[in-house]
Amino acid sequence: MINETFFQQTLIKPNQLDVKDADNQWLATFTPGSYTVTMRGLQRTFSEQDPNGQVVSVTHTTWVRTLPKPFNGQVDAEWLAKVLAANEQQIPDILAIAMQYIKGAPALIDQNGLQIAGDASYGPEIDGKREERSDFNDYLGIPWQYEAEGLNQPDPNRFRCLDCSGFMRMVWGYRHSFSGSGYADTIPLSRQIRSDGSTIPRRSFQICEKAPGVMIVPNQRVQITDFSELRIGDLVFFNADSGDGSAIDHVGMFMGLDANRKHRFISSRKRINGPTMSDFGGKSLLEGTGLYAKAFQAVRRL
Repeated sequence: MINETFFQQTLIKPNQLDVKDADNQWLATFTPGSYTVTMRGLQRTFSEQDPNGQVVSVTHTTWVRTLPKPFNGQVDAEWLAKVLAANEQQIPDILAIAMQYIKGAPALIDQNGLQIAGDASYGPEIDGKREERSDFNDYLGIPWQYEAEGLNQPDPNRFRCLDCSGFMRMVWGYRHSFSGSGYADTIPLSRQIRSDGSTIPRRSFQICEKAPGVMIVPNQRVQITDFSELRIGDLVFFNADSGDGSAIDHVGMFMGLDANRKHRFISSRKRINGPTMSDFGGKSLLEGTGLYAKAFQAVRRL
């Protein structure tokens, strides 16, 4: 913890700030312009079994939380102490929240009686295909008031459904990664792109193009094979559908190295009908020759 002295060390590539304790042990990493903070916590294992019975898992001590506003270069020691304590108390962070929507995840009800988590589908099936356009408030079944964009009503046909970008908007924009903290710990949402990039817009290509945070790897429309700048919690973007041209059409979140030391991500997908980090319907890996590995083209840190 940092109730005494902590030290800062600036990293050059990418532009980050590491915070260490008096024993020179890593505590947290901040990125200027980004809400996302990766930090030390208790070791955890995230695991999932797919419909074929195959189990995948990711084990590490990295936790991910969000600042009240993008990092301006000044570490708030009081905030850092609180969130490190939250990690020790195992208050769910961004990674744990994402896993609350995989197949078989139990329902989670908030203090108002609203189900905010639990097994999510991708979208309604029409003519044998799962449809996109299921946002976080469709899953929740509630209207959502957007600043300057008006009220958006949920689609009852998409109740308990989340497409890939809707899943990320649920995790980062609606759910609280430090519930009861007393500060705003969600990232603002919008339906359309904001010119200042201050909100998470609706579509995956829009989030890639302009959203809060920083581009870690810009989209050059080629497969990414260098993961040296990738950090747990980063959004990863893909051009996985050859039928819609060269545009980004899928988004997920990097969860860490799996039991085989491969870079594994979580996203909401059609084949398994909802959020997954398993290999059902395509390996959830960033390296190799699989569908998503070959389609991996950009990285954003919110």
